[in-house]
This record gives sequence, structure tokens and C-alpha cells, in this order.
Amino acid sequence: MAFLRRDVALSMVTIPEALSVYQLDDVVEELARYELGISRLIINNVVQAADSPFLEQKRRQQQPHLERLHQRYGHVPVVEIPLFSQEVRGVERLRAVGRLLAAKPAGQGREAMGIPIPMLDLMFFLTENQDNPRHVCAVL
Repeated sequence: MAFLRRDVALSMVTIPEALSVYQLDDVVEELARYELGISRLIINNVVQAADSPFLEQKRRQQQPHLERLHQRYGHVPVVEIPLFSQEVRGVERLRAVGRLLAAKPAGQGREAMGIPIPMLDLMFFLTENQDNPRHVCAVL
């Protein structure tokens, strides 16, 4: 456990929907029982440009969840990844997401690490990073 507390950064990845937010809360509470915290929160599929009634409704649905996530986890860098019109596949699209993840969140001095991958439920994976080769990312 000391290794995890000392050498591993945990990034949590979620989407701004009720079930995912509740699952995130449960996972973070479980980690806290082992004195583990998260170092970053990544919120995927955020509707930023609502150019249709469907997207406007989706954006309105996401707002309370985004507010809750920022309020509850604002003590760590929070990165919002927009909802893309196409699936994130291929080198160019991965680079676009990587640029978003590598950007420093407003008011945060720590660089983001790792790239989320689409998965079902919960998965931990290790990523290579020059600054921290033992970075664990949990995808919800």
C-alpha cells in the first residue's frame, strides 16, 4: 500500500451523468478507506457547443452534474473533454484528446497525465509518462 500512496497518481475518468457521478463517489470513498486519493478528474463527453435541440437538452442535463463534480473534486485538477462528433479513434483524434489532457487546467499548476480509453464500468491501466512512469487511470 505504501507504494500506491507514494508512487502512484490516480486519475478518475467519468461522464456528467447521474449514475456515473454516483459510481465515482463510491469509488473515491472506497479509495479513501485505504488512505488513497485521486490526483485528477477527467470528465468525458461534455457538451460544449449545443447546435441542436438534442444537444441543448443534453447540455442542460449535464450542468448540475458538472457543477457537482467541480464542487466536490475541485481540490484536484479537473479536465473536461468535449463530446466529439466522431469516436476518438486513430492517431490524429488521440492527439487532439492528448492535447486537452496535457493542458494545465485553469488555476492548476500540475500537468495532466494519461489518456482515457473508452471502456465499460471500471478498469485500471498503467500509462508511461516522463514525469511519472507509474500513473494509474481508472475509467468509469
